[in-house]
Parts: sequence; structure tokens; C-alpha cells
Amino acid sequence: MPDIRYVCLSDMHFGEEDSLLTNLNKRTARVDVAEASPVLIRMAEGLRTLIGKNVNLEIKPTLILNGDILELALCSTSDASMAFLRFIELVMEEGNELFKDIVYIPGNHDHHLWELARETQYVKFIKDKSPTDILKEPWHNTKIFIENYPKAPPSFYLNTLVKMLDHLKDDKRKEAGKEPFKVTVAYPNFGLISEDCQRSVLFSHGHYIEPLYHLMSRLRVELLGGEMPDEIWEIEGENFAWVDFFWSAMGRSKGAGQEIERIYERMLNKEGRGQLAVMLARAIAPHVGYDWTDSAEVKMMAPAINALIEKALKLEKTETGDEPLSEKARKGLDDYMMGPLANQQRGERFIAPDVTFVFGHTHKPFVETKDFTGYTKPVALYNTGGWIVETVVRNTQHGGSIVLIDEALTTVSLDVYRENELRSGSLVEVRATGAGQQSAFCSRIKGLVDEERKFWDGFSDLIFDEIELRAKALNVRVSASA
Repeated sequence: MPDIRYVCLSDMHFGEEDSLLTNLNKRTARVDVAEASPVLIRMAEGLRTLIGKNVNLEIKPTLILNGDILELALCSTSDASMAFLRFIELVMEEGNELFKDIVYIPGNHDHHLWELARETQYVKFIKDKSPTDILKEPWHNTKIFIENYPKAPPSFYLNTLVKMLDHLKDDKRKEAGKEPFKVTVAYPNFGLISEDCQRSVLFSHGHYIEPLYHLMSRLRVELLGGEMPDEIWEIEGENFAWVDFFWSAMGRSKGAGQEIERIYERMLNKEGRGQLAVMLARAIAPHVGYDWTDSAEVKMMAPAINALIEKALKLEKTETGDEPLSEKARKGLDDYMMGPLANQQRGERFIAPDVTFVFGHTHKPFVETKDFTGYTKPVALYNTGGWIVETVVRNTQHGGSIVLIDEALTTVSLDVYRENELRSGSLVEVRATGAGQQSAFCSRIKGLVDEERKFWDGFSDLIFDEIELRAKALNVRVSASA
């Protein structure tokens, strides 16, 4: 009987007020990270129910957190950390812990956790060196297949954070006859491979499928010539400072940094973009010979600025329509799968005959198979969506899912919700593709969900209400006078 051995979540955005997993005070619509959000509580209950049906309960699953877990771009580190700790309290309840360990794969909004991990790793590397030793450059990526790898870098920050809980401290775990609970960092790719080496499941947050995150490489090519890099260590080496500054540090700055979130929210909402254009027009007008007190002159500038904002804003999560990935993102996915990800697999061992790729970032969950040059079979693609309300108007492509994997690396997606304008009952669905489609594991998970249909229907209703709460709060902020 197949059991759940790995659980993958992404785009939880802990600490961000628009996240369904960050608690909001219903009266004030302000963040209250002293408590867990209703959606987070229900998610933990659902995971506990599913994992509790494993045949072998002695083997705890590994939790794979695939990027944008702590929101380090648009809220304070303290809020993000406390909201994350509420999650750990629920899934690692004393005496009833769900997971044996965590593999953390930073994304763009929590990229700084990779910087902390790699700098800690480098300090350990130089600790035993002599003054005459030649020091290597700090590493910009980990190996893919680092499960049970003794040199896998730990997250000093997250390990310290979770061990604020007394029962997760190493000495307490040892007293209880348990292995130490650890958070290991993999970046930007992580992989699992079957014992017979015929199947692998690869994970990456997904930001590198978008051109925006290759900006420094593109500028180098434009200004100095040369080729775009196709090795992951080169891509990250050229772009890490840009990604870390803009997407994982600037929003935490005091003063101006606190306004970044308001700007970001306006950019993601049509009404707010118009207001933002007027704000920028007022700011720019005096420097280009316009009278900023003349509303007519400001209005003349605003449409041109708005057009620039629209052009600059071609972020994948804002691209709507009936398809989960835009053409540009599909091209970026092709380039990533056949370039840096394929190269890294070959560099470490080989590309397995049966490959599954799990990513997030877009906040639009989907499941499909796709052919990629260099891969023996069509690759099974799973996008885990996200748990955040970014726009006032609902987008039915947006939603969240949980990827479950068994001991044979069979993969299924538990789609938990979609953004809908109308309440429509349970939206929970178990989906799979490739080898998972007709598998015993898929049938088993479908059966477990059906057994608890009342619970999952209630979860859908709860999420609908919590989306409504956040959309209303977002509308107030976006509509506020510029």
C-alpha cells in the first residue's frame, strides 16, 4: 500500500497580509501573527488526516517547501518568522509531529534565506583553512540530489527559529529517542531519485522561468556582448544580488521600503495602476518642464506612464486568460528544463528516464505532461499554485495545491482551492499525470479525500470567506487616495 513520503508546498508568503496563511484580525483587517490563520489551521488538520492514514506510521514524511514561504520582500522579517512558527507549531505538535525534516528551497521572495545559508556554509568552509590556503569562490547553488547528503547546507536561521519550540531542540529529541529535526537548504534545484535510478522528481521554485530574474545577465549581454549563461551557477552568480535586493530585501527597509508593498499592490490591480501613474506623473513633471500643479498637464503625462507600467508589469502571475502559463513563460520553462536544469542533472549523474518537475511561483496550479529535448519521456509537470490574494478581482486560474509523493516517487496533486466569484461547493480535486495518473497511489489519495468529503467541502467554504476578507482589505488599500 503506497504511503505519503514527501509533501510539497510553495508560495505560502507567511507574514504578508494578503496571504491566506497569515492571520488577519477580522475587525481591523490587520496582521495578527500571534495566532494561526483559520486556513492554516484547517490545512494542518487536512495534512494530519491524510498522513495519519499511512500504513507505516513509523516513517515520517519529509516536508519540501518550494519557495516564497517566508515573505521577506513585502513585510517585516519578524512577522514572516512568527507566522511561519505558527505553521511549525501546528504540523510539529509535541508528541504528534507530522514530519521528520524539512527541505527548504528558497524562491525570489525569500531568496535571502539562501544568502544566509550559503554565507554560513562558506564560513564553515574557511574555518579550518590556513592563511596560505587558496580559498574558493562562495558557491551560488547546491547540488540537486542532496537528500541524506552530509554536506547539504543547513538553514542556521530556520533551524534556530523552529527550535524555539522546546520539544524540537536537539537534546529533547535525543531524550525522546528521535533523530534531530533539521531544516536543510537546496537552491535553486532539488531532486529525489528512485533506488533503481529510473525515476526522479525535481523541484525548483520557478522564478528563473521568467526573463525578469535574468535581468543582470541580459544587461551584460546588451552592454558588453557575449552569450546568456546556461549553467545554473552562472545564472545565479550574475543575478543573485538583483534578486536578493529587489525581491527579498528592499520591502523590509524602513521608510521607503514600507511603501514598496503599496506600490506593488497598485501595480497588480488595474485601478491602482492608474493611481500609481498619476502619482509618478506628479513626481516626474517638475523635472521635465511640466507644472505639477496643473492637473491637465499631469493628466497628459499619466497615460504614457501607465503604458510603461503595463509594459514593465509582464510578470507571469499577472498574466490572465484561460491558460495557466503564458507563451513567454512556456518559452522560459523550455529554456530552463533543456538548459540549466538538464546541464546540472548531467553534471551530477544523468537524466532519469522518468522525470517529474514540481514548481510554483505563478500562483496558478496545473498538471500536464510536456516533451522536452534531452528527456527520454514527456515530463510530468506539477505547479503548486499559491496561497495569496493579489488582486481585488478574482482570477479562476489562481489557487493552491499540495503535491504528495510516495516511496516509489509517484506524484499526485491535491488541488485545494481556486479563486471563484461565487461560492460553488467543494473545489478540492486529486489530479495526476504521467506515471501517477493510473497509479495505486492516486487512487488511494482520491479515496482518502472522498472519505473526508465533508471536511474538504468545509475547507473550500472557509477559503472562500477568507479570500473575500483579504480582497476587501486589499480594495481599501488600493483605492486609498494617492
